Amino acid sequence: MNIKNIRRCFRASPAALSLLTLLALNLSQENVSAAAETVCEPQYDYHAKFGSGEYSALVAHSSRLALHFYTNAHDSTVYYQVGMLTGSGTHWTASQIFKTGAWWPAVSISKEGLVVAVYSDRKDRIGSQQYYRVGWIDPDGGVNQSITWRTGAIHWDGGSSSSVAINDAGFIVSVHESNEPGSTRLHYRVRRFADLLQGDYSIRWHSGQAGIGYDDGINPHIAINDLNQVVEVHEVGTGGLQYRRGIIAGINGTEIRFEQSQPYDDNGADPAIVLLNSGLVLEIHISDGLYSRAGVLVRANMHEIEWRIPVRIRENFDAVNPALATAASFALTIYRDKQDPGNGIYLSTTLSSWSCD
Repeated sequence: MNIKNIRRCFRASPAALSLLTLLALNLSQENVSAAAETVCEPQYDYHAKFGSGEYSALVAHSSRLALHFYTNAHDSTVYYQVGMLTGSGTHWTASQIFKTGAWWPAVSISKEGLVVAVYSDRKDRIGSQQYYRVGWIDPDGGVNQSITWRTGAIHWDGGSSSSVAINDAGFIVSVHESNEPGSTRLHYRVRRFADLLQGDYSIRWHSGQAGIGYDDGINPHIAINDLNQVVEVHEVGTGGLQYRRGIIAGINGTEIRFEQSQPYDDNGADPAIVLLNSGLVLEIHISDGLYSRAGVLVRANMHEIEWRIPVRIRENFDAVNPALATAASFALTIYRDKQDPGNGIYLSTTLSSWSCD
């Protein structure tokens, strides 16, 4: 029985649906992951400056609709843009205001077009509080539209620098830095929408009312696929990057069962990552330039990713705060040139299918 049939049979029982969906997805992981026997990576072949801002967050839908959130440092306001990935480039509409007095945006989108947008109330992480809003956008509606917000600002957690991701089973995962002085603790949370059928777009916490500490570091980023597999990356204080594999676990998905942290780059910073259902992992980070790296989840070892050699996609370029998203055969990166006096945002995208050896 496939997942669509499970949803159909248990539509009247959300609890049974959650449990059986979780079970079916977990049992099918190995077979689907087996498809990623060859590690593929995009060829980034288009770069253009298209705006001003910092702390970008980026997500793309399978329809090729894209959303870009960023902070304008001049007025402490988070804006967003609607874009479309096409064979001739990426078309973006004018910026729209998301929230004033906001920093460090994070965003994800569901297959139905539900948008989860998170932000911090201050630039400094000490004492920072995080909030979220849920909205909807038509995935097939083109670029000339706005997000229809279904909620106001709702408290998310104490902390800063969130990353958030959602999969087709409805699991929402996030990671963030601590807001405590002197702390480098990282925390995660697992959640689902409360009751969409009754029009309740708030988020129900499955992992409890506070973040769960899982590691130490900064700049965490998380990705989840439809098999409930999770990959998290972060920067460590001694320099370099580490990753953790994990899986949604517990009754109705109350936790992320993380494997041991593993180093994967000795000099990198500011990582961002996506995880496909095939087990393919795409990553970007900053070192002596902007680098792309591809890997694959190792089936025989639940804590390991087999990484390819990183590829520098921008030489001698002083980039920071990169963001990454994928849709169909497209990969999209956005990053800021910190030498640009206008805080210029640059766009990089691949316009062809994955290149495989």
